[in-house]
Amino acid sequence: MVLIITLVQKLFETGNYIEQVSYQPVDMSFREGLFYYGKRILVFLILAWWPIHKGQLYVIAPPLIVTFIEFTNVKAKLRVQYTKIIVIVGIAAVIGTISRLYLYESQGVSLTVCTLLIVISMLLFFSFYNISFPPAGAIGMLPLILKLEGLIYYPILVVLGCLILVAAAMICFREEIKV
Repeated sequence: MVLIITLVQKLFETGNYIEQVSYQPVDMSFREGLFYYGKRILVFLILAWWPIHKGQLYVIAPPLIVTFIEFTNVKAKLRVQYTKIIVIVGIAAVIGTISRLYLYESQGVSLTVCTLLIVISMLLFFSFYNISFPPAGAIGMLPLILKLEGLIYYPILVVLGCLILVAAAMICFREEIKV
């Protein structure tokens, strides 16, 4: 799987379909790293308390945690496109939920076909919005492996979580402070 992803990434970069990614190591002292990551963990834990306490874990689904961390980076290009990201995440949640509840559970369509439809749909939306955000694809896939109980509320809870986490990241992480 890693090999396939790497080859497709390289193919897309070579064909100028996406911007070439170059690794740039972060030069950070232990103290700076502790503050940098500690602040993110603390803010997330505060935000996660209510969903965990109430059993509404879709509000903090793992791809939303990735979204939160991405938005805490003040240099992230996606910060200026936060509305597009929230819309794409919401669309992914709806597509994933419909694929599971209607196509798979009601119509008997295989999970492989459902997965293919989700992937194609997400690639079309990424193309339409001229943005690539893999956590949205993961949000679309999650309903295929989640319990049926409460799945109908998945899109609402995911969008709520995305709104809260993105807003918190934008408010709490406006600029990096050197320690």
